[in-house]
Amino acid sequence: MAALGKGQRLAPRAVTWPALALAAAAALLLGAVPPPAVGAVWAAALWRLAAQRRGWALPGRALRAAAVAGAVLVVLAAHRTLLDQAPGTLLLLLGAALKLLELRTRRDAALAALLAFVVAAVALVHDPALPRLLLALAVVWLALAALAAVAMPELPPRALLRRAGALLAQAAPLALVLFFLFPRLGGPLWGPSDRGVTGLGEDLVLGRVAELARSDAVAMRVRLPAGPPPPALRYWRARVLDRTDGVRWWTARQPAAALPTGAAGEGVEQTVTLLPGGGRALPALDPPAAVPEGARAGPGGTLLWPRPVDRVLVYQVRSLPGAALPARAGELGRALALPRLTPQVRALARRLRREGGDTAGTVEAALAWYRQRGLVYTLRPGRPRGDPVTDFLFRSRRGFCEHFAASFALLMRAAGVPARIVTGYLGGEWNPLTGELVVRRADAHAWVEVALPGRGWIRVDPTLTAAPGRLERAIDPAASTAAGVRFRPRGVGLAGTLARWWDAVDAAWTHWVLGYGPRMQEALLARLGLAAARPWEALGLLLALAAPLALLAGAWWALRRPRTDPAVAAWARFRRRLARHGVDAAASDAPWAYARRAERRLPRHAAAIRRITALYVAARYGPRADPRAVRALERAVARFRP
Repeated sequence: MAALGKGQRLAPRAVTWPALALAAAAALLLGAVPPPAVGAVWAAALWRLAAQRRGWALPGRALRAAAVAGAVLVVLAAHRTLLDQAPGTLLLLLGAALKLLELRTRRDAALAALLAFVVAAVALVHDPALPRLLLALAVVWLALAALAAVAMPELPPRALLRRAGALLAQAAPLALVLFFLFPRLGGPLWGPSDRGVTGLGEDLVLGRVAELARSDAVAMRVRLPAGPPPPALRYWRARVLDRTDGVRWWTARQPAAALPTGAAGEGVEQTVTLLPGGGRALPALDPPAAVPEGARAGPGGTLLWPRPVDRVLVYQVRSLPGAALPARAGELGRALALPRLTPQVRALARRLRREGGDTAGTVEAALAWYRQRGLVYTLRPGRPRGDPVTDFLFRSRRGFCEHFAASFALLMRAAGVPARIVTGYLGGEWNPLTGELVVRRADAHAWVEVALPGRGWIRVDPTLTAAPGRLERAIDPAASTAAGVRFRPRGVGLAGTLARWWDAVDAAWTHWVLGYGPRMQEALLARLGLAAARPWEALGLLLALAAPLALLAGAWWALRRPRTDPAVAAWARFRRRLARHGVDAAASDAPWAYARRAERRLPRHAAAIRRITALYVAARYGPRADPRAVRALERAVARFRP
């Protein structure tokens, strides 16, 4: 351990403010990294503040090198790589904690404050939602105050915060210009991540949709110029699954299905703001009738993006609610393929076929059987015993939408009725302030399509046999229990009004900031009369126009700014250097009284302190101005390096 000598001591504020800024920045990553990583930064900040107060020794070079190697090994053991988002963030936090432990000089303190900016930016990469942004701005304000505390430790806290706030206000206009005109990136800001596990998957495994539906986060926002469709038509198609082994359902490799067509102007136009989910599916009102720009048609009348959606995506689509997709021969063959079924399931399918007679009658007989069975719609169906479909239908009778859909589709196939599963969302909460339907992850849903002769693929939702209210109301994950789901209360009164206003603010942030991509930037340039200009050219033109204005504003500010007495400025620099070594000054201090305190604190520099004080008194309070005394004072202060 290397002792921290008196000559190396930082001013207390030059340690306190960077440590607080880094601790606050680390708190932004709670939920994105393991809590012990954030705790390591907090513990390091507390230890460094205690070391400053009590004069403890700081770790030596060998111990710091061992700690760095240990941090790298911890990250490698947890993630087996250093190059992905999660291990990179973890390594950054551990490095920030180690930086606090070696905070000795002004350079170290400034680097710690700058690290707070980096950590806050990384937190926004993990979660760019509006609440996190507001907290990150507070951290940036604190980090700017920390940099001011390193440069001017004699300033009181209020003055530091005022300076930091002024810097933020001055930077805001330039930041807005750069945001709107700087060329937009076509991909995500930072490498691969595990964010995709939060969205609808490429396949369906019993229990996965229930896990997704426990999240109340927004999945997408849909702007509908004609108003919201009736609740019975608010099915948002994402994936069609026609292959199964009895437990897992997935999509067979097949050509894209033809989308239904309608007359010009017919259908429902939508502008969808889709939040990152990791999959390639673009949900649309069921069924879509047009392919958004940049997307392609997928199997079963779905829409696919060329790559996983790992950033906010805005697209326009037209749908024909109530229309039926045609059933092609290849689709019918796959929709009749059966895995191994238990005798109970096969017997029930034969019974339903006998009762129903034809295809449509078999579907109605099955729905009637589900209504009479007393099945429970729940987010917590429990672990099945044996075959999950048999367990759901005949033993537990408890399941979520995927249990209803998977069991119904297998019964239909066993009865000779072509059937497949569709996953997506059901419902959406209308916000009249924004003219949007807010679709949440809790609205995730699975239903069935059956092929009826002469009619094509017809939607059948067996979940509604146990929970008819699901069509009108959204699930409330927080209130749902093992006994069944609870639906979200309708937003009324002051709480509902405030919730809609907050949602409107969040919608504007999501659409205009998170969703601001190359296409929106091109539209903005067109509105500014720069339709033919590239973003780089538009940005250069704007900066070229802004440069003369900035020069004029700087000249005006310099002319209006009162000139500082050079002797006073030199004395202020002298006091700042002494403040870094613990010699604080009060506003009422006379020069010689302050000098005597400084001599007692730094006896080795007593002669230089007396000479600088004498030069300052002569230059500042002498009978007449003496430029030579001022120059001598400035040279003496410049040479003063305690």
